[in-house]
Parts: sequence; C-alpha cells; structure tokens
Amino acid sequence: MCDINLAMNILAIETATDYCSVALMQKNGNQTEYTVYGKGVHSEAVFLGIKEVLEKTGFPASQVDAVLLSGGPGSYTGLRVGYSAVKGFLFGHNTRLYIVDTMLSVAAAVSAMVPNTADIHIVLDARRNHLIHQMFKQTDGLLTVASGTQIVPVGEIGGFLKPGDVLAGTGIERIESESLKELQVFNDIPVKAAYLFMVWKMQVLNPAAPLIREADPESAEPVYLTPGV
Repeated sequence: MCDINLAMNILAIETATDYCSVALMQKNGNQTEYTVYGKGVHSEAVFLGIKEVLEKTGFPASQVDAVLLSGGPGSYTGLRVGYSAVKGFLFGHNTRLYIVDTMLSVAAAVSAMVPNTADIHIVLDARRNHLIHQMFKQTDGLLTVASGTQIVPVGEIGGFLKPGDVLAGTGIERIESESLKELQVFNDIPVKAAYLFMVWKMQVLNPAAPLIREADPESAEPVYLTPGV
C-alpha cells in the first residue's frame, strides 16, 4: 500500500468531465480550490488553476508532497489534458503521483449527504446514447465498490436502480424522469478536485481498502470507456 497520510501537502487535479478543477490541501488542513465549467476549457484552465491555487496561498510548488489525479473514466480530451499537465508539473521532481477513480470521488462527495445504508450510483455522460455507471456501498462512512465501471445504454439504467437508492453525476439529465422516481437524486453535484481529498481521507481511515493507487508519472495513463468497451 502506498504511503498515504494527512501530514502531506497535496495538489489535486480533476479534468474528467466538463468541470476543470484544481485544489490544494495543506498539512494544516486548509484547502484552496479553483473550478471552472465548460466544454474545451481544460487546456488553459488546468494550468491557470495550478498557478492560482499556489499563488493564492503563497505555496511553492517545491513543497507539494503529492499530486492526486482523477484517473477516469470520463472525457477523452479532458483526461489527456489533466495527465499531460501533471506530467509537466512533476517533471524533474520527486513528488509522488496518486490516482483516484473519478466515479469514486463523486461517490465520496455524495456519501457525506445521504444515510449510511443507501447504495450510491454514479452516472457520467458517455455521449451518444450511453452512460458510464458504477455502484458503491457505504459502511460506517466508508465506501466500497459494489460493481465495475460499465457503459450502459441510457434506456437501461433503470434496471440497475431500486427504490431508495442514491443517484448522482453528470449523466442524470439524460435519464427519463420516470426512472428517477423513488430515488434520492443529486443532479447538481459538480465534479471537483476537492472530492479527491475525501477519498484520500477515507484511505487513511481504512488503509486496507484499495481506493487510491500510486503511479509512475511517466507511464501513467487514464481510464477510457466508450460504447462497446
């Protein structure tokens, strides 16, 4: 298991959806975040975000202990930009890189707002007529993965849901309202870098859970899912 603790200065980067978000969490727990939303904004916004959170806090890049990166699945272009930015940021440094699955970070944000017994489903827009879906379960405030990440036709998503389940993510607006009845729906949850810190804290509390993985910056690649995969 990688060396994960709270006594670290961590830079988090999220570019898997139309949200582009950068956040810094310092050892003292203070967090600073930069988030913008829009199609095609990532190539500029991710670099502006890194610059802004470091300058706003007066925090030198040399003191960043780890970079926490959203690893997908999600937008092909957004993920490529995020990974390229991180590789550039880490070039020539010994800073460690850790990857968190995008679906897990969104689930972590939602878990803080729902009953501990509720099953959480995250759906991201996969374009065409499909959604990316994954299910999570909660135990004592911690998350476990209950299903693999998969591409699902929009019209079939109802078959994965049961009354009382929680549904969140950027794909909700594509689902017919009939399929949303009797669910706890969070259709206004952004996909932000700060949510990656929530997974980090869960990993600290439960070191045996495979929530975060360390990666080699030079060889790290995002997870892509497309219909038919």
